[in-house]
Amino acid sequence: MNANLIKWLFRPFEFISEQKALWIGIVSILLAGSLNSITHSHFDGVVDFHGSRGENYSLVAYLSEGFINWIIFGGLLYIAGLIFSSSSIRFIDVMGMQAFARWPFLLMSIFTLILPHAEVYKYLDKLILKESNEIIVPFYQWILFILHGLIAITILVWTIILMYRAYSLSCNIKAVKGIISFIVALIIAEIIVKSLLFISKSLFAIL
Repeated sequence: MNANLIKWLFRPFEFISEQKALWIGIVSILLAGSLNSITHSHFDGVVDFHGSRGENYSLVAYLSEGFINWIIFGGLLYIAGLIFSSSSIRFIDVMGMQAFARWPFLLMSIFTLILPHAEVYKYLDKLILKESNEIIVPFYQWILFILHGLIAITILVWTIILMYRAYSLSCNIKAVKGIISFIVALIIAEIIVKSLLFISKSLFAIL
């Protein structure tokens, strides 16, 4: 693979300013949320993505998921940077880079739209809950489900790498201290985000 392409994929922060990263990230979050409203899919965690299970929330709910994920995790990484970094860091830099780091999730939303497999989720949910299951899933949807899963795992790993590199660069923190603080912040953010999204979905369901 071309060295410049690898840098663009895994070290894009070296090529764009913090301000551009922020706006590209915000636009990506908005577009991903809009596409999710069509497929009824959810970013229901900092690095979580789930396909349609028959829910029908408002557009506001789908858009809010990406922003809640970004703001909570970005804020916690900023706090971690203040604690563990010896450098002077800026909130706008941390948030801008973290917003941009989430752009691959837009690809996740696009692939979910072009690789429909909603019936698989419905079938598996009924199977897990041991309910009467009369859903017949076309064979092609199982193929799309597996293909989508492989793509999703790839995008997830890629996004986490971008998030860590963004944190490391914006807070000037590396090695073991950087990795451990990043993981701890991610775990805490997941707990907070899951709680907030549960509450927000209950509220937005009536909008």
